[in-house]
Amino acid sequence: MTREKDTTSVMAANIPPIDRSSVVLKKSGISDELRIERIIKKITTRHPDVIFFLEEDQAIFPRIVDRLSQKYRFYYPQGFNRSWYAAVVVAVRRTANCQKTSDGTGIVSKSGKWRILDVNGITMLGVHFPQPNDPTYADFSKKVVAVAEEGNADLIIGDFNPRRGESIHLPNFQSILPDRSTSLFGNQLDYIFVRNGRAFQNERIDDGCMTPREELFSDHAIIEVDL
Repeated sequence: MTREKDTTSVMAANIPPIDRSSVVLKKSGISDELRIERIIKKITTRHPDVIFFLEEDQAIFPRIVDRLSQKYRFYYPQGFNRSWYAAVVVAVRRTANCQKTSDGTGIVSKSGKWRILDVNGITMLGVHFPQPNDPTYADFSKKVVAVAEEGNADLIIGDFNPRRGESIHLPNFQSILPDRSTSLFGNQLDYIFVRNGRAFQNERIDDGCMTPREELFSDHAIIEVDL
């Protein structure tokens, strides 16, 4: 897969706590050390410019930050603390130009979060939706659409947590990933939306990290795109 020199690569990754993950991950017996090594290998192999971490296992996330901090700056939500496991934390490559960043943690629901930032002139919105049975789900969805329009976002990426069998559609954006499961729960939970007419390439679902005994470290696939 070839990247153009002037593109910006964006990745979204879920690193869930083992006790809040799928049965496959819970029963895998994987050690913290092996998870960390596999996560770092995935990131350093792909070397994205921006990583949206949508869930963070606090047993290992600080060590992941330490390993990546020479190459990436980390942006945390307001009031971030170790008890959170589903914030939207963003890592931006130090060579990239990050102009602004703001978050909506707690605006609608403590379980629904977003972060918007401008990297290399591209406005990106990372999201982690509430569970579909959360009464604030619909309100959070409306807020995401409003924030995307107010900020003139080029990209929306993240964990949308739709009900099983449902697909997500957003006005003025196209969904660019194949219609297939992105999780060990057998459902497409993760999406990348690009504004209509915006150029992109190399959109990708990497489900190797969900494969037992091979690269397993998450119950969500890695999703990526170059803009």
